Amino acid sequence: MLFFCSFALGSLYAQAPVNDNCANAIELDTLGGWCSRAAQFTTIGATITTGLATPGCMPSANVPNDVWFVFDAIGSDLSVSISGATRINPGGTLRSPQFAIYTGTCGSLREISACASDANSRHTVQILTSRIVVGQRYYIRVSSRTNNNGTFQLCINNFNATQVPSSDCPTGNILCDKRAITVPLVLGEGRDPNEINGECGKLGCNPTESQSNWFKWTCDVPGTLAFSINPLNPDDDIDFIVFELPRGVDNCAGKTSIRCMSSGENVGQPLNDWIRCTGPTGLRIGEQGTIEYCGCEPANNNFLSPIVMERGKAYALVVNNYSQSGAGYTINFSGTGTFVGPKADFNLDSSPACIGQEVTFTDASTFNGGLTKWEWFFGPTADQTGLVSGKGPHKIEFNRPGKKNVVLNVTSTDGCQVTQIKEIEVECCKDHFAINGQTRDENCPGSLTGSIDVGVSNDYGPYIFAWNNGTATEDLRNLAAGTYSINITDQATCDTTLTFTVNGPAPFVLTAQDKEATCNGGRDGQLSVQLTGGTAPYQYSWNNGPLSADPILRNVAAGDYTLRWRDQNGCEKDTTLKVREITLLLDPLVDAITRPTCFGLDNGSIVVNLGNGQGPYQYNWNDGLGFRGDNSLRNIRAGTYRVAVQDQNLCKGEFNFSVEDFPRLVLQMNSSDPSCFGAKDGAVDIAGEGGTGTYTYLWDNGSIAPFRSDLIAGTYRVTLTDANGCTRDTLATLVDPPLLRIGDIQSIDVVCFGDASGIISLLGAGGRPPYKYGINGGAFQSDNRFIGLLAGNYTVAVEDGGGCTATQDVVINQPLPLLVDAGLDLSINLGQKITLSASSNNTAVTYQWSPADLVTCSTCQTTLAGPLRTVRFRIEVTDGVGCKAEDELLVTVIKNRPIYTPNAFTPDQDGQNDFFTLYGGPAARKIRRLQIFDRWGEQMFDGKDLPMGQEPLGWNGTYRDQLMPSGVYVYVAEIEFIDDEVLLFKGDVTLVR
Repeated sequence: MLFFCSFALGSLYAQAPVNDNCANAIELDTLGGWCSRAAQFTTIGATITTGLATPGCMPSANVPNDVWFVFDAIGSDLSVSISGATRINPGGTLRSPQFAIYTGTCGSLREISACASDANSRHTVQILTSRIVVGQRYYIRVSSRTNNNGTFQLCINNFNATQVPSSDCPTGNILCDKRAITVPLVLGEGRDPNEINGECGKLGCNPTESQSNWFKWTCDVPGTLAFSINPLNPDDDIDFIVFELPRGVDNCAGKTSIRCMSSGENVGQPLNDWIRCTGPTGLRIGEQGTIEYCGCEPANNNFLSPIVMERGKAYALVVNNYSQSGAGYTINFSGTGTFVGPKADFNLDSSPACIGQEVTFTDASTFNGGLTKWEWFFGPTADQTGLVSGKGPHKIEFNRPGKKNVVLNVTSTDGCQVTQIKEIEVECCKDHFAINGQTRDENCPGSLTGSIDVGVSNDYGPYIFAWNNGTATEDLRNLAAGTYSINITDQATCDTTLTFTVNGPAPFVLTAQDKEATCNGGRDGQLSVQLTGGTAPYQYSWNNGPLSADPILRNVAAGDYTLRWRDQNGCEKDTTLKVREITLLLDPLVDAITRPTCFGLDNGSIVVNLGNGQGPYQYNWNDGLGFRGDNSLRNIRAGTYRVAVQDQNLCKGEFNFSVEDFPRLVLQMNSSDPSCFGAKDGAVDIAGEGGTGTYTYLWDNGSIAPFRSDLIAGTYRVTLTDANGCTRDTLATLVDPPLLRIGDIQSIDVVCFGDASGIISLLGAGGRPPYKYGINGGAFQSDNRFIGLLAGNYTVAVEDGGGCTATQDVVINQPLPLLVDAGLDLSINLGQKITLSASSNNTAVTYQWSPADLVTCSTCQTTLAGPLRTVRFRIEVTDGVGCKAEDELLVTVIKNRPIYTPNAFTPDQDGQNDFFTLYGGPAARKIRRLQIFDRWGEQMFDGKDLPMGQEPLGWNGTYRDQLMPSGVYVYVAEIEFIDDEVLLFKGDVTLVR
């Protein structure tokens, strides 16, 4: 129960969709086989549309929340589907969708016979109707039969239907353009149910026709062809085959399949394993496959690669509803190739055209194969509203303004139908209305005797009248002078606006001036008037007296007097005017008030001087002393004072005076303390406010300037005086900041001679934190440590937040340098050993020779080396704190390679000189190969990898166990040296027996 309440509140406060009402319906402008994205639209948050009857296909008690769509028809046939929470390929979450289609306007909708409601909980509905009028506006109202809110997908195809698709190839529909096709029902396999037997099959998968349609076409512009087939029932399994027709579009014999689609359900397997092989199918750009067999293999996705059409070639497409539900589908074509077909076109002799004007429409369609049928649709505002047959020309009149869609369908001899839609602008032309009008002017100002009589006529009455004063009648009566406009609208919705002027005399304007009468009943008052408006000349009647041309009433006492006047046209009007007694007035040229000189003083005064009346005057200052002859009040403070005055004729006057102080004298001060302790850079800046006039300043040192600078800490007095002599004293106190100093400083000396390892750290104290630190005049930094310092003298500084600084000298020391000597450079023969010995000024060091692999002990002070090539040895010593020193010596290796070869040997087994071999010094490693040849070049001996000088391994003077005779023999020897060099030695040797 808690979950239900939470859900209900969430729905209650969901934001309403933009198309919640008819007036904000979403405009659908792509009508040729278009589908929205899944869940693109929603009824969540929608409200109920009131004032409409329940559509005929919906439950009578059903009052659902709904959303709206609108479109302008471009074809006579319409397919609309709404898909929500379907089992396969759901279009959203909406359950039990329903919709109805209306025409008219949002304020006056009329349901057409196009309504669908999901009573079987399939969560999808679809209709196909042929009751659509091209150019008319239609509204789609979408809701839920169970008042369930959710998201959904909308699909729409507005088209001109061709003939009913055939289920056999020979009679298949001829396609002549790539318009979307909607087939509402698919029933049967036709007269020949075996047309696809043997096509696209394999063991266990042999497609057959069940509920099929055939389409054929011929390529015009070569290029790619892709298409998508969308089942009207989302659960249906749609299959297809694309054929080439080698014998032309009228002969299906010898057809060759080039694309085959049979994928679908894996029977007995979970839906998620094969759902990708359901729903929309077709040829899609980017796909690679040309066939998908029955079931749903891992690589299948229900789409194959596009075909590439060739100009003049014929093709066929068979679409098969494998599910056998009888439901149809929509095909949308794409790609760069086109189909052979007629080109529908027509001309019109006038655009824009006037309402009621005859417009001639002339066919301009073309096709090499010939045309057999022309069907025209001129729309509901034409004088011929239905289907108009025949090539024409046709003469048509329109009775409403606006953009009108005119549709021409032409059909070729082979049944191919194409459409051309053109727009004609129909206008309300200037001579649409015949209008006349007469006005009657107003007689007298404000008499409302004006009138306007209007006459209007054309063929489109009755009319609607709208005057700018809100009147809705044709004529106006009882009008004042002025300008009036009327908007006239006829039944063709044309309108026009006219303006009329009702003239009349200008309104009366009376300007009166009175001369005041003296007090106590004096009869010296007077009234005079000046009149404009109406029609001059004027006559005047004062106090109901006779009319005369005199605009002045003389010698009257104070009181009210009536005036009636009449203009030349006899227009009359009256009013009441007043003559007043004299009221005493102050002399405007004399200032009665003298303000107190300084704020709060009581030296102000008021002196009354009158500008009228008859003296002498009496004054009552409301101080309890009554009327008296004193016209002044002196020694007063700021405040409000009231005085009553009367003259000798007892004429009276009362006056209020507001005596104001000059503003309180104030001294504003801005001061800046010395920047650093003991500095002489303090300052004080003062400015006066209040009082009056200009100011003067006086400091305790006699200075008269408003600004003092270069001050040390201390107290300073200044006096401010204004133009009235009012004064104000004040004190300015300047304070030093705390003394800045270096509170703590530490230094670490350099570890090794010449290293940059010194460290200085310091802390600021006093002054005004935060602190920054510097060294040797460099930039200041927040870090108080300076590292990587060489030995030497340094000056460190601290700077506080006010820019004050303090310095101190610091010394960084270093030890004596660490030294090492590797000895003098040497030269040795290849293979020779040498002794390397180093010496240091510090006995407590470690040694490291390099290259380490060329010495017998790399960490010894003295070591042996036998380099094979010239090399530079480096010795590095390290003391106890890690300081290092190094030196080098160059050992030059001289590549002497001494080899001794005997010139004779006596292999007589006497133990002396019985073998022939080669001898070498320490530079020679081995005899890689030794060969002996007799004088005819025959090889007597071939020894390999022989040690140098090892006689028993040499040649013993035999060949194949036979003693060789005395004589001269040739040797060839390859000697390998310890530096991996190999040299060739040749010569002869004498064998002596």
